[in-house]
Amino acid sequence: MTIANATLYAQRRKQLAAHLRSTSSAAVAIITTAPERARNRDSDFPYRHDSYFYYLCGFNEPNAYLVIDANGKTTLFCQPKDLEREIWDGYRLGPEAAPQALGVEAALSIKELDSLMPKLHAQTAGEPAKRVVPLCHPQRVGGPNRRMAQQRARPRSFWRAMPSRTTRPLRAAG
Repeated sequence: MTIANATLYAQRRKQLAAHLRSTSSAAVAIITTAPERARNRDSDFPYRHDSYFYYLCGFNEPNAYLVIDANGKTTLFCQPKDLEREIWDGYRLGPEAAPQALGVEAALSIKELDSLMPKLHAQTAGEPAKRVVPLCHPQRVGGPNRRMAQQRARPRSFWRAMPSRTTRPLRAAG
């Protein structure tokens, strides 16, 4: 990623922060990447990043979250750098290199998200619950497309899909 792209993404994040600030001084936006899709037991479909997530930070790795508060502070939660997993899954930027490459203020491991999420909610204490704005993929949160997303996520059995035209009852010999 070039510096020009990093500044473009930073401008977009500032615009979102300004919109959050107009809503409330304690508003927080949480944006997730699209989920990975399994092709079969040991292989995944080629990963396609979520367009909203990519528009704000230019990061195209799976299993990542971008947190933007009303003050404009951006934190990226991404997968840790693991050389053994990179052999199979491809290159990972990791939390150490992400701030410099993407222009975010902080980057942390995805493992720290569960421990830091209550602190994000505590920031909005005294504010109405609508002030935490989850901008997540509908499959993860729900929403109007929840039923359709659940149907798409169900594994389809190969044998149920096959017609049973080839099976006939056995005839008695003789």
